[in-house]
Amino acid sequence: MTGVRPLARLLKGVRICNINSTAAGGGVAELLSQEIPLLGALRVEADWWIIRGEEQFFTGTKGFLNALQGGQYALTEEVRRIYEAQNCSVARDARLRPE
Repeated sequence: MTGVRPLARLLKGVRICNINSTAAGGGVAELLSQEIPLLGALRVEADWWIIRGEEQFFTGTKGFLNALQGGQYALTEEVRRIYEAQNCSVARDARLRPE
């Protein structure tokens, strides 16, 4: 297999959903602004959703990222509750959106 198109065919029937916190500024937004159109051109179904939340939610997600990168992080019950509540809210809203 050479090139990107044969590899993209392996993703037939797969839907990719990218989620981040900003539509502009920062590396993830810069990457996704190029990736989403490229995937569309390859006929790979891909979405980009912006997640909203209060400062406490994003403080928790930043802690998760630091832990994934090897840093120390102590997950508190409050942070877990805020994280789960925000994700449940977003999931409910997503079910209300038409396809």
